[in-house]
Amino acid sequence: MNQHDQPNLALGLGCDRNTPATTITQAITEALAQINASLTDVQAVHGLPVSSRALGMLQLVVRELPTDGSIVGFEALLRWQRPEVGLVPPDRFIPLAEESELIVPIGEWVLAQACSLARQWEVNDQPLRVAVNVSAMQFRRRNFVERVGHILGQSGVTPALIELEMTESAVMEDSTRTTEHLQALKAMGVRLAIDDFGTGYSSLAYLKLFPINRLKLDRTFVQDVDHDPNDAAICAAAIGLGHNLGLDVVAEGVETASQYENLARMGCDLIQGYYFSKPLPVCEAKALFLASDGMLRPAEEMVAT
Repeated sequence: MNQHDQPNLALGLGCDRNTPATTITQAITEALAQINASLTDVQAVHGLPVSSRALGMLQLVVRELPTDGSIVGFEALLRWQRPEVGLVPPDRFIPLAEESELIVPIGEWVLAQACSLARQWEVNDQPLRVAVNVSAMQFRRRNFVERVGHILGQSGVTPALIELEMTESAVMEDSTRTTEHLQALKAMGVRLAIDDFGTGYSSLAYLKLFPINRLKLDRTFVQDVDHDPNDAAICAAAIGLGHNLGLDVVAEGVETASQYENLARMGCDLIQGYYFSKPLPVCEAKALFLASDGMLRPAEEMVAT
Protein backbone atom coordinates (compact mmCIF):
# COMPACT_ATOMS: atom_id res chain seq x y z
CA MET A 1 0.00 0.00 0.00
CA ASN A 2 1.54 3.32 -1.01
CA GLN A 3 1.01 6.71 0.53
CA HIS A 4 -1.92 7.43 -1.78
CA ASP A 5 -3.73 4.22 -0.87
CA GLN A 6 -4.02 4.81 2.87
CA PRO A 7 -6.03 7.42 4.74
CA ASN A 8 -3.94 10.48 5.62
CA LEU A 9 -5.49 11.37 8.93
CA ALA A 10 -3.50 13.95 10.82
CA LEU A 11 -5.43 16.48 12.90
CA GLY A 12 -4.01 19.61 14.48
CA LEU A 13 -5.46 19.80 17.98
CA GLY A 14 -3.47 20.92 20.98
CA CYS A 15 -5.09 19.55 24.11
CA ASP A 16 -4.56 17.32 27.08
CA ARG A 17 -6.78 15.85 29.79
CA ASN A 18 -7.15 19.30 31.36
CA THR A 19 -8.44 20.96 28.20
CA PRO A 20 -12.03 22.18 28.69
CA ALA A 21 -14.71 20.10 27.02
CA THR A 22 -16.02 23.13 25.15
CA THR A 23 -12.59 23.68 23.61
CA ILE A 24 -12.43 20.12 22.30
CA THR A 25 -15.96 20.29 20.94
CA GLN A 26 -15.16 23.52 19.13
CA ALA A 27 -11.98 21.99 17.73
CA ILE A 28 -13.91 19.00 16.40
CA THR A 29 -16.45 21.32 14.78
CA GLU A 30 -13.78 23.50 13.20
CA ALA A 31 -11.87 20.47 11.91
CA LEU A 32 -14.98 19.13 10.26
CA ALA A 33 -15.94 22.51 8.84
CA GLN A 34 -12.52 23.35 7.37
CA ILE A 35 -11.73 20.23 5.37
CA ASN A 36 -12.82 19.36 1.84
CA ALA A 37 -15.56 16.80 1.45
CA SER A 38 -14.87 13.31 0.18
CA LEU A 39 -18.48 12.44 0.99
CA THR A 40 -20.13 15.41 -0.65
CA ASP A 41 -23.65 14.62 0.44
CA VAL A 42 -22.60 14.41 4.09
CA GLN A 43 -22.38 18.17 3.89
CA ALA A 44 -25.89 18.38 2.54
CA VAL A 45 -27.29 16.14 5.26
CA HIS A 46 -25.35 17.45 8.25
CA GLY A 47 -23.96 20.80 7.11
CA LEU A 48 -20.47 19.45 7.83
CA PRO A 49 -18.07 18.16 5.17
CA VAL A 50 -15.88 15.19 6.05
CA SER A 51 -12.77 13.95 4.27
CA SER A 52 -9.67 11.88 4.84
CA ARG A 53 -7.40 14.92 5.01
CA ALA A 54 -8.21 15.69 8.63
CA LEU A 55 -10.24 14.53 11.61
CA GLY A 56 -8.28 11.68 13.13
CA MET A 57 -6.23 8.57 12.58
CA LEU A 58 -7.80 5.28 11.67
CA GLN A 59 -6.22 2.34 13.47
CA LEU A 60 -6.95 -1.34 13.12
CA VAL A 61 -7.27 -4.08 15.71
CA VAL A 62 -6.31 -7.52 14.44
CA ARG A 63 -8.74 -10.42 14.77
CA GLU A 64 -7.43 -13.98 14.78
CA LEU A 65 -8.72 -17.52 14.95
CA PRO A 66 -7.82 -18.80 18.42
CA THR A 67 -6.91 -22.21 17.03
CA ASP A 68 -4.11 -21.14 14.71
CA GLY A 69 -3.52 -17.39 14.87
CA SER A 70 -4.64 -16.66 11.29
CA ILE A 71 -5.83 -13.12 10.60
CA VAL A 72 -9.43 -13.03 9.41
CA GLY A 73 -10.18 -9.34 9.71
CA PHE A 74 -9.75 -6.04 11.51
CA GLU A 75 -11.78 -3.63 13.60
CA ALA A 76 -11.51 0.04 12.67
CA LEU A 77 -10.86 2.44 15.54
CA LEU A 78 -10.85 6.22 15.42
CA ARG A 79 -7.90 8.02 16.98
CA TRP A 80 -7.26 11.75 17.07
CA GLN A 81 -3.64 12.82 16.84
CA ARG A 82 -1.42 15.86 16.65
CA PRO A 83 2.30 15.19 16.08
CA GLU A 84 3.39 17.62 18.82
CA VAL A 85 0.86 16.32 21.35
CA GLY A 86 0.14 12.70 20.52
CA LEU A 87 -3.13 10.81 20.65
CA VAL A 88 -6.18 12.40 22.20
CA PRO A 89 -7.90 9.60 24.15
CA PRO A 90 -11.24 8.51 22.66
CA ASP A 91 -12.89 8.90 26.04
CA ARG A 92 -12.14 12.64 25.75
CA PHE A 93 -13.63 13.38 22.34
CA ILE A 94 -16.14 10.63 21.52
CA PRO A 95 -18.61 11.50 24.34
CA LEU A 96 -18.42 15.16 23.35
CA ALA A 97 -18.98 14.28 19.72
CA GLU A 98 -22.05 12.31 20.75
CA GLU A 99 -23.43 15.17 22.83
CA SER A 100 -23.03 17.62 19.96
CA GLU A 101 -24.30 15.12 17.33
CA LEU A 102 -20.99 15.42 15.48
CA ILE A 103 -20.69 11.66 15.98
CA VAL A 104 -23.03 11.18 13.00
CA PRO A 105 -20.77 12.67 10.29
CA ILE A 106 -17.72 11.27 12.08
CA GLY A 107 -19.28 7.81 12.07
CA GLU A 108 -20.08 8.06 8.38
CA TRP A 109 -16.51 9.10 7.66
CA VAL A 110 -15.12 6.11 9.56
CA LEU A 111 -17.48 3.76 7.70
CA ALA A 112 -16.44 5.27 4.35
CA GLN A 113 -12.76 4.83 5.21
CA ALA A 114 -13.33 1.23 6.30
CA CYS A 115 -15.25 0.44 3.10
CA SER A 116 -12.54 2.01 0.97
CA LEU A 117 -9.85 0.05 2.78
CA ALA A 118 -11.71 -3.25 2.52
CA ARG A 119 -12.27 -2.60 -1.18
CA GLN A 120 -8.56 -1.97 -1.75
CA TRP A 121 -7.71 -5.30 -0.14
CA GLU A 122 -10.48 -7.04 -2.02
CA VAL A 123 -9.25 -5.95 -5.47
CA ASN A 124 -5.78 -7.14 -4.47
CA ASP A 125 -7.15 -10.63 -3.75
CA GLN A 126 -6.84 -10.14 0.01
CA PRO A 127 -10.47 -10.06 1.18
CA LEU A 128 -10.43 -9.19 4.86
CA ARG A 129 -13.48 -8.18 6.88
CA VAL A 130 -13.42 -4.77 8.55
CA ALA A 131 -15.67 -4.12 11.55
CA VAL A 132 -16.98 -0.64 12.31
CA ASN A 133 -18.62 0.60 15.49
CA VAL A 134 -21.98 2.32 15.10
CA SER A 135 -23.05 4.85 17.73
CA ALA A 136 -26.51 4.77 19.21
CA MET A 137 -27.18 8.21 17.74
CA GLN A 138 -26.25 7.02 14.24
CA PHE A 139 -28.36 3.91 14.58
CA ARG A 140 -31.42 5.91 15.69
CA ARG A 141 -31.43 8.03 12.54
CA ARG A 142 -34.30 7.18 10.22
CA ASN A 143 -32.00 7.41 7.20
CA PHE A 144 -29.26 5.27 8.73
CA VAL A 145 -29.84 2.28 6.45
CA GLU A 146 -30.00 4.54 3.41
CA ARG A 147 -26.71 6.18 4.36
CA VAL A 148 -24.99 2.82 4.86
CA GLY A 149 -26.23 1.62 1.49
CA HIS A 150 -25.00 4.77 -0.20
CA ILE A 151 -21.52 4.52 1.33
CA LEU A 152 -21.27 0.85 0.41
CA GLY A 153 -22.29 1.66 -3.14
CA GLN A 154 -19.77 4.47 -3.47
CA SER A 155 -16.91 2.25 -2.34
CA GLY A 156 -17.83 -0.77 -4.44
CA VAL A 157 -16.88 -3.13 -1.62
CA THR A 158 -18.59 -6.49 -1.26
CA PRO A 159 -21.01 -5.84 1.64
CA ALA A 160 -20.12 -9.11 3.38
CA LEU A 161 -16.65 -7.68 4.06
CA ILE A 162 -18.14 -4.99 6.30
CA GLU A 163 -19.37 -5.74 9.81
CA LEU A 164 -21.39 -3.21 11.79
CA GLU A 165 -21.13 -3.40 15.57
CA MET A 166 -23.89 -2.06 17.81
CA THR A 167 -24.08 -2.21 21.61
CA GLU A 168 -26.90 -3.95 23.44
CA SER A 169 -28.21 -0.64 24.75
CA ALA A 170 -28.30 0.86 21.25
CA VAL A 171 -30.33 -1.95 19.69
CA MET A 172 -32.80 -2.11 22.58
CA GLU A 173 -33.81 1.56 22.57
CA ASP A 174 -36.53 0.97 19.97
CA SER A 175 -36.96 -2.71 19.19
CA THR A 176 -39.35 -2.09 16.29
CA ARG A 177 -37.01 0.29 14.48
CA THR A 178 -34.05 -1.89 15.36
CA THR A 179 -35.67 -4.91 13.74
CA GLU A 180 -36.44 -2.90 10.60
CA HIS A 181 -32.91 -1.48 10.42
CA LEU A 182 -31.19 -4.82 11.02
CA GLN A 183 -33.35 -6.70 8.53
CA ALA A 184 -32.65 -4.08 5.85
CA LEU A 185 -28.91 -4.15 6.58
CA LYS A 186 -28.92 -7.92 6.51
CA ALA A 187 -30.62 -7.80 3.11
CA MET A 188 -27.78 -5.61 1.86
CA GLY A 189 -25.33 -8.34 2.80
CA VAL A 190 -23.41 -6.66 5.61
CA ARG A 191 -22.63 -8.62 8.76
CA LEU A 192 -24.03 -7.53 12.12
CA ALA A 193 -22.59 -7.89 15.61
CA ILE A 194 -23.64 -7.06 19.16
CA ASP A 195 -20.76 -5.33 20.92
CA ASP A 196 -19.99 -5.43 24.66
CA PHE A 197 -22.25 -8.44 25.07
CA GLY A 198 -23.19 -9.10 28.68
CA THR A 199 -22.96 -5.51 29.91
CA GLY A 200 -26.35 -4.18 28.79
CA TYR A 201 -29.72 -4.24 30.51
CA SER A 202 -31.70 -6.05 27.89
CA SER A 203 -33.67 -9.21 27.38
CA LEU A 204 -31.97 -12.18 25.75
CA ALA A 205 -35.05 -12.42 23.55
CA TYR A 206 -33.42 -10.10 21.01
CA LEU A 207 -30.86 -12.78 20.21
CA LYS A 208 -33.53 -14.86 18.50
CA LEU A 209 -35.43 -11.91 17.03
CA PHE A 210 -32.65 -9.80 15.55
CA PRO A 211 -30.79 -11.05 12.45
CA ILE A 212 -27.29 -10.78 13.90
CA ASN A 213 -24.22 -12.83 13.02
CA ARG A 214 -21.90 -12.36 15.95
CA LEU A 215 -21.57 -11.61 19.66
CA LYS A 216 -18.60 -9.74 21.08
CA LEU A 217 -17.86 -10.83 24.62
CA ASP A 218 -16.98 -7.80 26.73
CA ARG A 219 -13.46 -7.47 28.07
CA THR A 220 -14.71 -7.17 31.65
CA PHE A 221 -15.40 -10.92 31.59
CA VAL A 222 -12.31 -11.81 29.58
CA GLN A 223 -9.69 -10.13 31.76
CA ASP A 224 -10.14 -12.58 34.65
CA VAL A 225 -11.29 -15.63 32.69
CA ASP A 226 -8.15 -17.56 33.62
CA HIS A 227 -8.45 -17.22 37.41
CA ASP A 228 -11.99 -16.15 38.33
CA PRO A 229 -14.43 -19.10 38.19
CA ASN A 230 -17.40 -16.76 37.84
CA ASP A 231 -15.96 -14.97 34.82
CA ALA A 232 -14.95 -18.31 33.32
CA ALA A 233 -18.49 -19.59 33.79
CA ILE A 234 -19.95 -16.45 32.18
CA CYS A 235 -17.62 -16.71 29.18
CA ALA A 236 -18.33 -20.40 28.70
CA ALA A 237 -22.08 -19.82 28.97
CA ALA A 238 -22.02 -16.89 26.52
CA ILE A 239 -19.97 -18.88 24.00
CA GLY A 240 -22.32 -21.84 24.33
CA LEU A 241 -25.37 -19.63 23.99
CA GLY A 242 -23.99 -17.97 20.89
CA HIS A 243 -23.12 -21.26 19.24
CA ASN A 244 -26.50 -22.79 20.03
CA LEU A 245 -28.11 -19.83 18.29
CA GLY A 246 -25.83 -20.18 15.28
CA LEU A 247 -23.74 -17.11 16.13
CA ASP A 248 -19.98 -16.57 16.10
CA VAL A 249 -18.43 -15.31 19.32
CA VAL A 250 -15.51 -12.89 19.58
CA ALA A 251 -13.58 -12.26 22.80
CA GLU A 252 -12.13 -8.76 23.02
CA GLY A 253 -9.36 -7.54 25.29
CA VAL A 254 -7.28 -10.74 25.23
CA GLU A 255 -3.84 -9.86 26.56
CA THR A 256 -2.22 -13.02 27.91
CA ALA A 257 -1.48 -16.58 26.83
CA SER A 258 -3.55 -17.89 29.72
CA GLN A 259 -6.63 -15.92 28.65
CA TYR A 260 -6.13 -17.05 25.06
CA GLU A 261 -5.77 -20.71 25.98
CA ASN A 262 -8.83 -20.71 28.24
CA LEU A 263 -11.02 -19.08 25.58
CA ALA A 264 -9.71 -21.46 22.91
CA ARG A 265 -10.64 -24.44 25.09
CA MET A 266 -14.13 -22.99 25.48
CA GLY A 267 -14.48 -22.91 21.70
CA CYS A 268 -14.41 -19.13 21.23
CA ASP A 269 -14.40 -18.46 17.48
CA LEU A 270 -12.29 -15.30 17.33
CA ILE A 271 -10.15 -13.18 19.61
CA GLN A 272 -8.74 -9.69 19.49
CA GLY A 273 -6.42 -7.94 21.88
CA TYR A 274 -2.87 -7.02 22.78
CA TYR A 275 -1.83 -10.68 23.04
CA PHE A 276 -1.25 -10.60 19.29
CA SER A 277 -1.07 -6.91 18.44
CA LYS A 278 -1.86 -3.44 19.69
CA PRO A 279 -4.01 -1.20 17.47
CA LEU A 280 -1.96 -0.18 14.44
CA PRO A 281 -2.16 2.56 11.81
CA VAL A 282 -3.55 1.28 8.52
CA CYS A 283 -0.19 1.04 6.76
CA GLU A 284 1.38 -0.87 9.67
CA ALA A 285 -1.56 -3.27 9.91
CA LYS A 286 -1.24 -3.98 6.21
CA ALA A 287 2.50 -4.54 6.56
CA LEU A 288 1.94 -6.87 9.50
CA PHE A 289 -0.52 -8.96 7.51
CA LEU A 290 1.82 -9.23 4.53
CA ALA A 291 4.92 -9.94 6.63
CA SER A 292 3.17 -12.65 8.64
CA ASP A 293 1.60 -14.26 5.55
CA GLY A 294 -1.71 -13.97 7.38
CA MET A 295 -0.51 -15.88 10.45
CA LEU A 296 0.44 -14.22 13.74
CA ARG A 297 2.47 -15.31 16.69
CA PRO A 298 1.95 -13.68 20.09
CA ALA A 299 3.32 -10.13 20.18
CA GLU A 300 5.90 -10.95 22.86
CA GLU A 301 7.36 -13.71 20.70
CA MET A 302 7.67 -11.38 17.72
CA VAL A 303 9.43 -8.80 19.89
CA ALA A 304 11.81 -11.47 21.20
CA THR A 305 12.84 -12.47 17.70
